[in-house]
Amino acid sequence: MSKYHSLLYKWIDGNHLLKIKTHQDVQGKKQFIGRLIKYDVLKQTIIFYEDDHKEVFHFSLSEIELIEPVKNERP
Repeated sequence: MSKYHSLLYKWIDGNHLLKIKTHQDVQGKKQFIGRLIKYDVLKQTIIFYEDDHKEVFHFSLSEIELIEPVKNERP
Protein backbone atom coordinates (compact mmCIF):
# COMPACT_ATOMS: atom_id res chain seq x y z
CA MET A 1 0.00 0.00 0.00
CA SER A 2 2.89 2.40 0.66
CA LYS A 3 3.74 2.13 -3.05
CA TYR A 4 0.40 3.76 -3.86
CA HIS A 5 0.82 6.42 -1.19
CA SER A 6 4.13 7.52 -2.66
CA LEU A 7 2.68 7.51 -6.18
CA LEU A 8 -0.25 9.71 -5.13
CA TYR A 9 2.11 12.15 -3.40
CA LYS A 10 4.35 12.18 -6.50
CA TRP A 11 1.36 13.14 -8.65
CA ILE A 12 0.41 15.90 -6.20
CA ASP A 13 3.94 17.32 -6.03
CA GLY A 14 4.40 17.13 -9.81
CA ASN A 15 0.96 18.63 -10.52
CA HIS A 16 0.37 15.80 -13.02
CA LEU A 17 -2.68 15.70 -15.25
CA LEU A 18 -4.62 12.57 -14.28
CA LYS A 19 -7.59 10.54 -15.47
CA ILE A 20 -9.88 9.12 -12.79
CA LYS A 21 -12.68 6.64 -13.42
CA THR A 22 -15.19 6.30 -10.60
CA HIS A 23 -18.19 4.14 -9.81
CA GLN A 24 -20.99 5.35 -7.59
CA ASP A 25 -24.22 3.54 -6.76
CA VAL A 26 -26.48 6.46 -7.65
CA GLN A 27 -24.61 8.14 -10.52
CA GLY A 28 -22.96 5.12 -12.14
CA LYS A 29 -19.56 5.31 -13.79
CA LYS A 30 -17.90 8.64 -14.58
CA GLN A 31 -14.55 9.83 -15.86
CA PHE A 32 -12.69 12.98 -14.79
CA ILE A 33 -9.55 14.66 -16.14
CA GLY A 34 -7.71 16.94 -13.75
CA ARG A 35 -5.22 17.22 -10.93
CA LEU A 36 -4.89 15.63 -7.53
CA ILE A 37 -4.93 18.34 -4.87
CA LYS A 38 -4.81 16.42 -1.59
CA TYR A 39 -4.62 12.85 -0.32
CA ASP A 40 -5.76 11.99 3.21
CA VAL A 41 -4.12 8.75 4.34
CA LEU A 42 -6.24 8.34 7.47
CA LYS A 43 -9.61 8.93 5.79
CA GLN A 44 -8.54 7.24 2.52
CA THR A 45 -9.92 10.13 0.47
CA ILE A 46 -8.66 12.48 -2.22
CA ILE A 47 -9.54 15.97 -3.35
CA PHE A 48 -9.44 16.32 -7.12
CA TYR A 49 -9.64 19.45 -9.33
CA GLU A 50 -11.34 18.84 -12.68
CA ASP A 51 -9.65 21.22 -15.15
CA ASP A 52 -12.27 21.58 -17.89
CA HIS A 53 -15.22 22.48 -15.68
CA LYS A 54 -13.15 24.07 -12.90
CA GLU A 55 -14.80 21.94 -10.21
CA VAL A 56 -13.44 20.33 -7.07
CA PHE A 57 -14.45 16.77 -6.18
CA HIS A 58 -14.01 14.73 -3.02
CA PHE A 59 -13.65 10.97 -3.56
CA SER A 60 -13.23 8.01 -1.27
CA LEU A 61 -10.59 5.61 -2.58
CA SER A 62 -13.28 2.92 -2.60
CA GLU A 63 -15.14 4.90 -5.32
CA ILE A 64 -12.15 4.95 -7.66
CA GLU A 65 -11.78 2.22 -10.27
CA LEU A 66 -8.77 3.70 -12.04
CA ILE A 67 -6.37 6.59 -11.59
CA GLU A 68 -3.54 7.14 -14.04
CA PRO A 69 -1.55 9.94 -15.67
CA VAL A 70 -2.90 11.26 -18.95
CA LYS A 71 -0.56 10.27 -21.74
CA ASN A 72 0.76 13.10 -23.90
CA GLU A 73 -0.28 12.66 -27.51
CA ARG A 74 2.50 13.99 -29.69
CA PRO A 75 2.73 13.46 -33.45
